[in-house]
Amino acid sequence: MCELLGFHFNKPVRPNLSFSNFRQHAALHRHGWGMAWYPDAEQRDFTAQVIKTSASAMNDKLAEFLSQEQVVSSANIIAHIRYKTNGAATHGNTHPFVRNFKKRELVFAHNGVLVNEDLSFTSQSYAPMGGTDSERGFCQLLNAMKAHGWRTDKPEHYPAIQQFLAEMNRAGKMNLLFSDGNRMFAWHNKQAASDNTLFYTRRLAPFGNIRYSDDGITVNMDEQKDPDLKGYIIATKPLTEMELWQPLEKGCLFVFQSGDCIFGM
Repeated sequence: MCELLGFHFNKPVRPNLSFSNFRQHAALHRHGWGMAWYPDAEQRDFTAQVIKTSASAMNDKLAEFLSQEQVVSSANIIAHIRYKTNGAATHGNTHPFVRNFKKRELVFAHNGVLVNEDLSFTSQSYAPMGGTDSERGFCQLLNAMKAHGWRTDKPEHYPAIQQFLAEMNRAGKMNLLFSDGNRMFAWHNKQAASDNTLFYTRRLAPFGNIRYSDDGITVNMDEQKDPDLKGYIIATKPLTEMELWQPLEKGCLFVFQSGDCIFGM
């Protein structure tokens, strides 16, 4: 399986400490890593910056650099480390995937295995470029959204998107993170499976102290964070101690905007 890491906040954040801990899990998930973010979203430019490679995040110099230096800043960030199931360990099969949709770039990452090899993309607007079930699922979602006129900025469309994802989840195990630059969307696999967990923690002032589980580093968050900052971190496995991590409800869509959960909680 793979692991997911997502950040959604009302203001840009720097993920290097969390990513430093996350990349250590690549000792098991060694078939590629990637990170996507929106560097100019505050200027309403929803072009995504995507960095990914089929190398293990544990051994990759760029992953090491991003974990040590504060070069990434965004209110919405998705990171992924891959353990390949469908598709070779290539750049094209590495998450996150990105597509243009409604004048935005949507980024998408998946954890799980979907048995959807019979899906046809003939005459469809979105078709996979690689060989993964994950990218096929992303294209399936985008084609459905286009066909039905669903939009990521229309809360009245979220129940229909949730129902579609529930149907798609029947094809296997499916945890998802995707973003349009303003909002973060999360889906937690609806089947009971110990290897398909998805947790969240809410960050809101006063933040207090946290300790990163893998590095063992303790941080006084109140000394580092803007007191007006609020938002969520979503991860396959909790990354820190001394703060509350809770599982997302199974088989539900969650939508985060402006540092709050606006659908699903």
